[in-house]
Amino acid sequence: GLLYLAMLCFMFIQKAGEYLETYWDAIESLLDNQGLQVEEVEGQLKQHSMAAGFLCLGTIVLNLVCAHLSAKVMGYRWTARRTIMVTNIVGFILGSPALRLVDPAIALQRTGLMTVVQAWSL
Repeated sequence: GLLYLAMLCFMFIQKAGEYLETYWDAIESLLDNQGLQVEEVEGQLKQHSMAAGFLCLGTIVLNLVCAHLSAKVMGYRWTARRTIMVTNIVGFILGSPALRLVDPAIALQRTGLMTVVQAWSL
């Protein structure tokens, strides 16, 4: 997820000028006419997007270093097992409310669980 976010930040820098030109009226109303020009906002936008992208990349490196050091101390097998378990639990916690937002039949079809449910009902 962090790598995807970092790539989005870096790709956004390339298109920042186009987005500002397209949405300048809406942005200007949000800024409450603080007297900022498009060029000033574009410079700030590029600077902050670059910083956010590098922050995401730094976080990835830090996570990898922490996982490696944890594995060195506690063992790679234990660390891998716990990492997978936590990832699954977090995915379940975050995914459960998302499934309630859509029709259950559609959610089951999209996740591929409809065939499992049909097989159980036979």
